[in-house]
Amino acid sequence: ILHLHGVLFTVWVLLFITQTALISGRRVAIHRKLGVVGGILAAAMIVAGVLAGIGMTRRGAAPPGIEPLSFLAIPLGDMVMFAGFVTAALLRRRDKESHKRLMLLAYASILAAPAARLPGVLPLGPIAFYGVAFLVVIAGVIYDYASRRRIHSVYAWGGGLLFLSVPLRLMLSGTEAWKAFAGFLTR
Repeated sequence: ILHLHGVLFTVWVLLFITQTALISGRRVAIHRKLGVVGGILAAAMIVAGVLAGIGMTRRGAAPPGIEPLSFLAIPLGDMVMFAGFVTAALLRRRDKESHKRLMLLAYASILAAPAARLPGVLPLGPIAFYGVAFLVVIAGVIYDYASRRRIHSVYAWGGGLLFLSVPLRLMLSGTEAWKAFAGFLTR
């Protein structure tokens, strides 16, 4: 499942770049056709991401000093955020300004894991690897403000939700209720 997870998430990055290039080149028809593939890919990623997180927890994998059952809140939270942003983006596909920002938020919501693998980032903890991941969102906000003199509402509510999800997940992860739920999932 980890290999499948890696392949799916790598294909997502390549598809994201391709979709952005297609829109930039005004090849909207191809972008829309590939969007169907993207929706199917996103669904497969969510399943693989959840299964990979549960599987790693079963094997006791977690960053140093963090209990695996507690840590499961991080990858599962990433999948919830990703699923929400992709779903919203697909529902708002006719509103190109919202759609592209929602897709960027979906992309940012899965960047914490690869950011944690950058040299020296993992020992700094979740705030560091989410901080690196959220640079994408911050860049989008800065671009909006510089080019439009305002920040799009998707960044306000979606970015805010994404940022708030991290401390909420960290607080939730230490509760006995979460550990019981995580234990149930990993049996």
